Amino acid sequence: MTVFIELDDTFLHTFIYDENFGFMADPNPRDPDFELDYGEKRVPIKVYMRDCAWDFLNFLKANKNKFEPIIYTSGVPGYTDLILSKIDPNREIFEHRLYQNACYIFEKKDEDIFYMIKDITRFKNVRDMRRSLLLDPNPLNFMLSPENGLPIVAYNAELHTAG
Repeated sequence: MTVFIELDDTFLHTFIYDENFGFMADPNPRDPDFELDYGEKRVPIKVYMRDCAWDFLNFLKANKNKFEPIIYTSGVPGYTDLILSKIDPNREIFEHRLYQNACYIFEKKDEDIFYMIKDITRFKNVRDMRRSLLLDPNPLNFMLSPENGLPIVAYNAELHTAG
């Protein structure tokens, strides 16, 4: 089975420093699991892992013979690869990565609507859609393949139960 998985708000939540608001806007009540610097300006990113995310990642790694996990994110490659360099540095879990450029843009400028929509059916020539699943916190991503969508509650790092 192929499992297309969004990275952000599924496994983790990131807080990206904004020079206009600084770290005062960071609503998270705990210390980040790790911090990274992104881009030429070395913008700080705080990364908060979801409870049991490491357990799920280890499960995916241990069951590669049953599941083909693929990162399918609306994030840009530089940001996504930076995060994954900490989570899956040797690509033992996610051999394939799909980025923002694999999403369709849904935009209505007059109503200030802009979404990046994922469509796993575009891979039907190389993946069996009857054995494919999209795991994502954004229900809009299921509009092009609703029978393959598995919605999850978005993780925003405010709820943390592990101690």
